[in-house]
Amino acid sequence: MFAARIAIHKDHLSDSYNLNGTSIKYVAKQTQTCIYEQEPTQWSKWNPWFMIMSPHQPSVIKALNMIRKASNYMEWVVPSWHPPLYSWDEKRIR
Repeated sequence: MFAARIAIHKDHLSDSYNLNGTSIKYVAKQTQTCIYEQEPTQWSKWNPWFMIMSPHQPSVIKALNMIRKASNYMEWVVPSWHPPLYSWDEKRIR
């Protein structure tokens, strides 16, 4: 059994487990893997993370790459460090 794990920033993951329209269930179905949500831990910096498991190594690699690709795109669209959009936002944050 092959396994991989990937942490996703909580702002990039919707309630229905979608990453930019890519559903975690869709990735699991396309790659024939089992993807389990794990509790946030210190390893994931308290963000949700997923365990990907399959008896076939290429399936695990493909699922990991599909999730990573969607997550990297979301990081580009919505940075996890959230810069203030306007100067009045900085005043409100303080």
